[in-house]
Amino acid sequence: MLYQLQPCNVCPHNRLTYPSNPCLLQVVLLPVLAGAALNSAFPKQVAAVAPLCSLAAVAGISLICGSVVAQNAAAIAAAAPKLLAAVFALHAGALGRHSYRMVWLLGEFA
Repeated sequence: MLYQLQPCNVCPHNRLTYPSNPCLLQVVLLPVLAGAALNSAFPKQVAAVAPLCSLAAVAGISLICGSVVAQNAAAIAAAAPKLLAAVFALHAGALGRHSYRMVWLLGEFA
């Protein structure tokens, strides 16, 4: 349901056409421009609401991430051993070359 509310369902990542991509306009530029316009038109009201903006942003990002994980639950469950090995490799070898060696020893994650 949350996925259907998104402005763009698919954002292709083509380097040549990305600047003219409508997803860039809908997802990035319009919210930034709207926020700047609201801040310049209503600075006192924006300052009063500003402390709540971080909480709203975290809640929104959490809902988006949850939606993506829920839609791919079967694929995530199928790849669980590889994902756990990758997370372990990332956290066990906190330094760059050690992480690289651990991932290389565990094999390719594709």
